[in-house]
Amino acid sequence: MYKYCEFRFKINSENNIYLLSDYIDRNISEDLSVDKLCSVLKVSRVGLYNISHKYFGISIAKYIRKKRVLLAEKYLSEHRLSVADGAKKVGIFDYNYFSKVFKKETGMT
Repeated sequence: MYKYCEFRFKINSENNIYLLSDYIDRNISEDLSVDKLCSVLKVSRVGLYNISHKYFGISIAKYIRKKRVLLAEKYLSEHRLSVADGAKKVGIFDYNYFSKVFKKETGMT
């Protein structure tokens, strides 16, 4: 006979930060809207904002934008992709927006 063991643990912000970070990394080129992230983590918008500010020190939108720009910078330098292709690969499909954000985050055009 098999024994059934039930493990219960509290999902808290420390657990959620790992789930959030991992989800963002694995889905960087996909829709990472606040609503989508709240749904994935099963937290409210306020809960998501609190987690983001506590662990990242910035809003979730800024964190995702920074992650996307840093990854795009890596793609552009290592893989010799065009700017448009590098932007698309990280989930930014508007070339003009990408150029503006990239310049703001890195200081480079």
